[in-house]
Amino acid sequence: MNKNNNLNIKKVHKGLIDNQGRRKYFRLLNPKLLEAPIEIDIKSIKKSQKILFLIPNFHWIDEDVNALWDLLPWNLCQIAATIEDICAEVKIIDAYKDNLSREDLSKRIKNYNPDIVGITVLMDQYGKAAHITTKIVKNISKNIITVLGGVYATANPKRAIEDENLDYVVIGEGEYVFKQIVGFYSGACELPDRGICFKKNGKGDLDYRGHAAFIKELDKLPKPSYHLIDFQSYAKSFNNRKSVDQPGAYPYARLITSRGCPEKCSFCQVPSLQGSYFRARTPDHVCDEIEWLKKEYGIKALIFDDDNMYTNPKRSKALFRRMIDRGLSMPWTSIATAVFRLDPELIDLMVESGCRFIDIAIEAGTERVTRDIVLKPLNYEHAKKMTAYARKKGIFVAANFIIGFPTETWKEIRETLTFAEEINVDYAKNQPV
Repeated sequence: MNKNNNLNIKKVHKGLIDNQGRRKYFRLLNPKLLEAPIEIDIKSIKKSQKILFLIPNFHWIDEDVNALWDLLPWNLCQIAATIEDICAEVKIIDAYKDNLSREDLSKRIKNYNPDIVGITVLMDQYGKAAHITTKIVKNISKNIITVLGGVYATANPKRAIEDENLDYVVIGEGEYVFKQIVGFYSGACELPDRGICFKKNGKGDLDYRGHAAFIKELDKLPKPSYHLIDFQSYAKSFNNRKSVDQPGAYPYARLITSRGCPEKCSFCQVPSLQGSYFRARTPDHVCDEIEWLKKEYGIKALIFDDDNMYTNPKRSKALFRRMIDRGLSMPWTSIATAVFRLDPELIDLMVESGCRFIDIAIEAGTERVTRDIVLKPLNYEHAKKMTAYARKKGIFVAANFIIGFPTETWKEIRETLTFAEEINVDYAKNQPV
């Protein structure tokens, strides 16, 4: 990054690309803004509020929903776990998994009669489904408070809040922010000073309070409230879409052991969503959850959903050693694997702890594109060696490639396709920009 480019941390830059294809800014948020748990006097709260979390049915909109989106809603269960002690009741409805019509969802909401409804969607293209849901809620009662969180809300808060049926948008990690919103309507605290935006007096000027501070001590978060959902219906669900990133056995669980990524990949939204400050749970804390999942829900496999759980190889090795030492080895897959962080010792521990599948991020097959545009610290020879070693050890290796970066030539695209063949993975995915 050019030292003359002084980044104002109060501004959110969108990963701007200059006319040479270089990303000018990559630090979207101040990594030093770390948050401690919100302290709420539980004794002062009258536990009268009923909270409802909703996942819209994406079939309501004309978007591709062939992918498997009936994923274990660990995020909602995590937030629910932080508020159960200050609420009368908490409920989760997954309208997509249950394939609810708008009318069916409306009936369920009426029957539950919530005070606050929290809605989440993953990507921008599903934002329309979120707004349909807020309309359904407000048609039942204008007094129900609507809150939107997730990727779409964090990436486009000012656009989302234009919805006349939406009261609050949560920007960033929602555990403490949502708890404070609930506490506010219980009369126990003020609205959070970060991590939300809303319309003053319900209309008019926007009160935008910026991105939520990042949660540093992830070990302090409670276990997800999976008792609020039919865990087995998610854990035993088979993907109708052909995919390589399948669990090694059923029932399985999805697990996140860290948040944030310090890498500078130009196309990635992780720094804006989860921050560039890598925050990791301790190995024993992760293993405690695996042990709990195994005992309570009988899981036989794991999917690690970390943005980059290999950021700190020493920590990754410690985690896998603890899994082995505590008898928690089981088939697991890793969706996002930084191949440049791998080494033979780490791969050996991955295999011994149960690794069956990794998805490595290559992106481009030419040094110029990788170095100057993607900004990924990738050594091609190292990538080849680690791929070969992982496959030799019995790990199924998939690789991601992106074609059509700014300034990328047709010659470079052909070189990427050639490298995709040369690296000799089990499965290569090419995604056009």
